[in-house]
Amino acid sequence: MIQNRLMAHYKLEFLDLLEIIAKRKKELISVFFLSLFLSYGIVYFFVEKQYDAKATIIPMGQNSLAGISSLMKNISSVLPIGLGKINQESETDLYNILIYSRTFVEHLNDQFKLQTLYKIKKRDDLHKVIRKMIKTEVTMENAFSIRVRTKNPHLASDIANYIVKYLNIKIIELNVSKSKENRKFLEKRYYEIRSNLEKSEDTLRDFQGRMGIFNVSEQARSTIESFAKLESELAVKQIEYQVVSRIYGYSSPNASNAKIAISEYEKKLKKMKVGQDKSISIVGIDSLPEKALLYYRLYREVKINEEMLHFILPLYEQSKFEEQKDIPILQVIDPAIPPEKKSYPPRLLIAGLLACLSTFTLYSFFIVHGIFVQSNNPKIIYIRRELFRFK
Repeated sequence: MIQNRLMAHYKLEFLDLLEIIAKRKKELISVFFLSLFLSYGIVYFFVEKQYDAKATIIPMGQNSLAGISSLMKNISSVLPIGLGKINQESETDLYNILIYSRTFVEHLNDQFKLQTLYKIKKRDDLHKVIRKMIKTEVTMENAFSIRVRTKNPHLASDIANYIVKYLNIKIIELNVSKSKENRKFLEKRYYEIRSNLEKSEDTLRDFQGRMGIFNVSEQARSTIESFAKLESELAVKQIEYQVVSRIYGYSSPNASNAKIAISEYEKKLKKMKVGQDKSISIVGIDSLPEKALLYYRLYREVKINEEMLHFILPLYEQSKFEEQKDIPILQVIDPAIPPEKKSYPPRLLIAGLLACLSTFTLYSFFIVHGIFVQSNNPKIIYIRRELFRFK
């Protein structure tokens, strides 16, 4: 019981804290305002002003990027709705890659002499400073903003506008380069298919010239046309897969969907060949007479090459058009202008925080001082007596 009363006596209560404030209010108030004025003066005279300039652009969207969207219009049948579009997130990722790349940081330094301006000796340190002064973000309205902070308002706006200009130039270069690769690929396939079509047409004409015009039954004609149509569609799906894989990559969802479409056509064709497809009333291809079967094979080659040529030609023409496009891509909503007010430092906020910290430190000292000086706790008395006592 005695020990509990002693512990209650030595316990620091809320009223004790208020008592310290009441007794030391003059010192606390004086330290607060003195720290406030001193902190504000230090920030004012010794911390450089920084200015933010912001440029806002709209991402290029699905109407560019190497003409992918334009090319995809002709093969949309293989893709789910919206899958052929370019993801906006990937666009902004591309912007950030270009802006924060070592090549652009070096280019920006050469353009504006930032190493001399900031008096930085090491290039690695300069790269960190430049990357830190540039902030990018995607706004709630899906616009892309570029914010540049420097100690000169005109320099900040010049750098922000230069970044927009650089982005536009680099994206056009990437587009033209990608379109050139697409055009070469499509051009090669176009001439291959056209050559194969000419050969298959000549072979079919020679066959008809040797055999003459022969009559086949209605069922045989239906079988030949059905199989030729399905195999030509399968061939188109295969070339679609090649184009999609070339543009998006073999591991992309677009290529995976195109591959699934090929698999479905192959299954359907296999069922038809063995006569298992109940949805159509035709006989199996192996049931045709020998002359009709030979005619079917030649006719199939012509139909396949015709369909492939009809598919590849618009892509090839579009790729040639995209290769020549060098018009501006980015839409600038708000170009950067020199800011009138500083963005950093927030002097009053910093001074207020430092003043509060100084006042709280002094208040904490008063609490500790009161405990050590006025307490009757035996342990504190022992600490007070022995702390600064040395043998």
